[in-house]
Order: sequence, then structure tokens, then C-alpha cells
Amino acid sequence: MEKKRKVIQDYNSFAEFYDRRYRDIQNYKFQLIFKKISLIKGIYLDAGSGTNLFFEFLKSQGNYEGIRIICVDMSREMLKIGKDKHLIDYLILGDIENLPFRTNIFNGVISITSLQNIPTIEKGVEEIQRVLKKKGLVAISILKKNLVLSKLHELLNKYIKNLNIIQEDECEDWIFFRKLKEDKNSF
Repeated sequence: MEKKRKVIQDYNSFAEFYDRRYRDIQNYKFQLIFKKISLIKGIYLDAGSGTNLFFEFLKSQGNYEGIRIICVDMSREMLKIGKDKHLIDYLILGDIENLPFRTNIFNGVISITSLQNIPTIEKGVEEIQRVLKKKGLVAISILKKNLVLSKLHELLNKYIKNLNIIQEDECEDWIFFRKLKEDKNSF
């Protein structure tokens, strides 16, 4: 619980500077991911949404009609900035380890550079798997720092099957993804 409090304090304190510092880094990860996957109409969870840089990226790509993004983050200040930028009504102050959603509800879950911020990555992955539809899309990135790829891949595959890895030397994260089983109506 102490780790969560510290992370919340840290993100609340630098929320207003976050976009200036991390937008380009996060957009690079989104670009790598969207070379491999595409979204179809449906409901997606942005787990650890921060200031909604993912939604901002999605808007910049053009056609996102029929795609609804639900944003969850544990930093109230990050969510406030996201709401101010995008006027999104789907912002929830919450925790990846205890997602406030029914089982099998989301067509996909995006969690970019968030899981390393929670006390138990395994609990976060278990929750992501729980709320994800059986054949749902997954895009997860986790900072490489202090993590062994083989152990991380093994942990993720325990809960989410058929994950692929994007290994990019210039990226600070390990990126894992699984495409939607149906890929029609995508953009």
C-alpha cells in the first residue's frame, strides 16, 4: 500500500508537466503498437491512462468512430488534466489491481507503462485478464528497467495467452500485444 501512495503522490505532483516530458516517448510506443494491431468498434480500457495520451494519439490517427475508451488511473490530477484536454466523460479514479468492472466486458485493454507502478504486477495482469473478453486485444508495455524479459513474458502468459513481443532497442519498455481474433471494421 505504501508503494501505491508514493506513486499517487508522485504522479499528482508532476501531472501538469507530464505531457511535455513524456508525450513523444509514449507516442513512439503507440506507433510501435499500432503497426501490429488495429481496433474495431467496441469498448476498450486504458488501464493507467494518466493524462489520456492514448486517446489523444487515437484522435490524431483519424477514424475512431464506434470506439469507446474507458480511462482508469489512480492519480486524480492526471485524470483532471486528461478531462480538461479531451472533455471525456469516461474517466475513473481507480486501481489496476482492483478494476471496478464486470468480468469479460472489454474488447481490448491497453496498459502502457503502468504495471510497474503497482505493488504486484501479477495482480494487475490477473485483473486485466478478468475484464478482457476471451479473444480481446491486449497491448501492455512495462519499463525494461530491473525486469527480465523471459520472466515477465512467463508471468504475462500465465494469464493472457498468445502474447507477442515487440523488441525495439530504442524503446524503454518491453511491449506485449495480442490482436483481436476478428479484425474486420478496423482502422
